[in-house]
Amino acid sequence: MASAQPAAEAVALTHATVIDGTGAAPMADSLVLVRGGRIAAVYSAGSRPVPDGARVEDLTGKWVMPGIIDAHVHLPGGRA
Repeated sequence: MASAQPAAEAVALTHATVIDGTGAAPMADSLVLVRGGRIAAVYSAGSRPVPDGARVEDLTGKWVMPGIIDAHVHLPGGRA
């Protein structure tokens, strides 16, 4: 018998400025909805209600840049 999977945690990152990496202008006052560690939606904050049960993180004054990673690292014992 299959057991029910727990619902993936939803996190709503509200009031952030989003840079999507496409070259489009930054999207001010956005909401980034994350479910199960993946971005489920990005939309203007206040344009839709935050999903019931979502943990809300207010990112006023912060920037979100999905998919952008720090590829410049120095590893201990690294070689040239």
